[in-house]
This record gives sequence, C-alpha cells and structure tokens, in this order.
Amino acid sequence: MAIEDETMDKYLAETELCDWRNPDLQEKVMEIVAGASLPEEKAVRIFYYVRDNIRFSIAFSRSKASQTLKKGYGECGTKTNLQVGMLRAAGIPARYRWVKAKSVILKHLVADFVYKKMPP
Repeated sequence: MAIEDETMDKYLAETELCDWRNPDLQEKVMEIVAGASLPEEKAVRIFYYVRDNIRFSIAFSRSKASQTLKKGYGECGTKTNLQVGMLRAAGIPARYRWVKAKSVILKHLVADFVYKKMPP
C-alpha cells in the first residue's frame, strides 16, 4: 500500500499551472462538492461544472487553473488544467492525458479560412 500511496502523491501535487491551493479555486471546489461524500460524486460534479460553466475559447494560453476559473473561459488545455486542479483540491488524484484529435471536429467552430489552414 505504501508504494501505491507514493505513486499517487504526484497526482495530488500542486504545480506552476495547476495551482489548486489558490483560495478562490478551493472555495469554488468546496461549493461544488458540498454534500457529496463519495469521490466519484465529487469528480462528476467537478466535470459538469467545468463543462457547463467555463466557456470554450480558441485563445490558446498557458493559464493557471485559478486564472481559467477567474476568466470563465479557456481552451481544451486550460479547461483540462482547471479540472485537474479542482479534482486535486477535492483530494482526488488526477493527471493529464493528451489526445490527438482530427481537425474535422473544429470545422463548424472556427472560421472557414482558419479551418482550411489546419492540418488534418
């Protein structure tokens, strides 16, 4: 069990961009997970909060989790960073996973001239 605990520590750590100890972020997490006792329920609530309350933007940046929360919008990377930060603030080990997506998923979200310059 000690080996497993050591392995999970890195998924609970605060990093430069995953600043889950930020007071505003922690306050929002406590609000979101209030009344939830199971980690699964907390995780689902956090997922839906980020999905439904943080608008999607294509303005790529290296925003900290707390900055994305404050702005109220972010692209896939910064929204993921916020979700990971919120999960860690709730005591749930979380990590990043990058997925390569085809540009076709953005076809109706970006201007045609931008889409035509994107790799497939």
